[in-house]
Amino acid sequence: MSKYQELSEVYKKEREKFTENEQQCREFVTGLVRLLAEYLECDPGLFEFHLANVKFDPANSCSMEEALAMGMDGSWHFMLGFRLCAESNIPPCEVVHWEMSVNRGPAGFELRLHGVHEPYRWPPNFQGRTKTHDALFERLYKAIRHMYTEGFTRFTDTDRAGRQLKL
Repeated sequence: MSKYQELSEVYKKEREKFTENEQQCREFVTGLVRLLAEYLECDPGLFEFHLANVKFDPANSCSMEEALAMGMDGSWHFMLGFRLCAESNIPPCEVVHWEMSVNRGPAGFELRLHGVHEPYRWPPNFQGRTKTHDALFERLYKAIRHMYTEGFTRFTDTDRAGRQLKL
């Protein structure tokens, strides 16, 4: 085997590991959003994806596959938006959004919320909703609720205006 062929083999194996990691993280995020919708007792269609590390623009929602971008830390970064309306999908609505990242290693999945020091962790092959899910979902629920119930909230008549969730 030539040195070039050896390098090609190494490249091929690492590329396959990369693709497998990306697919597993996509499946994890898909499941996470589905379980979050169940927890909030809402339509999963109220969640949308946006690119992380850019200024939020509600017009720039995209597919999860487009939103997940690998960062320098090896994690898949994305912004999750949650459309919230006073009446069921009747404008004006706001899109509450927050940045997250997910990574999968030998110990399992690790999810980080931007601005929160400690990550949330799951084993590599979790089934169904866990206590970790409930802790994360309760934190998000309380943060959104707190954002609207504490102090004066300035609203606009702009449909799908963005509101960054402070965690």
